[in-house]
Amino acid sequence: VSAGVVSIWLTGHADRRSALVHVPFALMGAAFFLLETKSVIAFSLLFGATWVVNSLVFFAILCSVLVANLIVARWTVQRPWPLFAILLAVLAVQYLVPLRLLLDIENFSLRYVVTSALLFAPVFVANLVFSSFFKDTAQSAAAFGWNITGTMIGAALEYTSMAIGYRNLTLIVLVLYASCFWWARRSRLGPRVTDPRAPIPA
Repeated sequence: VSAGVVSIWLTGHADRRSALVHVPFALMGAAFFLLETKSVIAFSLLFGATWVVNSLVFFAILCSVLVANLIVARWTVQRPWPLFAILLAVLAVQYLVPLRLLLDIENFSLRYVVTSALLFAPVFVANLVFSSFFKDTAQSAAAFGWNITGTMIGAALEYTSMAIGYRNLTLIVLVLYASCFWWARRSRLGPRVTDPRAPIPA
């Protein structure tokens, strides 16, 4: 990961101007990767580590991504900041609700619905946030590249679960999205964050 990030800087694709505009995409990439990882692990613990379970997980993730993109394509999100508040709130709920409570739900279909709502509410809102930012960016290729770089960082952060546990990965996700919120707000104090040609605020 470090070699990849250093290579981006050395090749001139990550100067200060680009970082100011696109670092939120990297933070979202890292956080979203951890959300997906936690979802797979949680479903495996609740339903077993089978190909059916993995299919259900990725089906739920892809559906949340599709619905979020359809919403953003149809309606313009004028102020994404309330979405961050909702995202942090649902992440807090996910952290506070232990998975063992879901094991008390004996009906498989009901347990799947409740688990999906708990685990994929943050995924859905996170996709709304990402899509609203990505829709307006003036440099989509650069933004997507930063997002991919963020997923590499998220993959590296996943190994912290060996020390803190998978449940506490939610805290890292909270920090990443809170940092994304702060960085995006800082960028928007001056010109629009999506305009890389605008002067950088001091």
